Amino acid sequence: MFNNTIIIIFVALGLLFAGLGVPLVRRKIGINSVYGFRTEKTMKDDKTWYSANAILGRNLIIAGIAQVVSAVVIGRYLSAADPFKFSMVNVGSLVVLLAIAIIHAAIRTAKI
Repeated sequence: MFNNTIIIIFVALGLLFAGLGVPLVRRKIGINSVYGFRTEKTMKDDKTWYSANAILGRNLIIAGIAQVVSAVVIGRYLSAADPFKFSMVNVGSLVVLLAIAIIHAAIRTAKI
């Protein structure tokens, strides 16, 4: 039971990040100080804000789906054998996926 709970937590985190990306891709989130890709450049005008956040949103959806797949696949092999190792691998996976999503969005935003 405990092992399934850990898998569910990491699947839920992946779904959360994918879900957070959807309104950004759909350009539903205007300039604000809480949610979105906030840089000096993106906060200055709507066109840059929406373009940058569409990129980040797409990246978050991809990262979230990759995290779900990672949690399920790794869970089949590691969760029963070593729940701590499973958790650490998934935390690492989530950090790397989010870092890639943010760095990619920053690089693409610099070209806007």
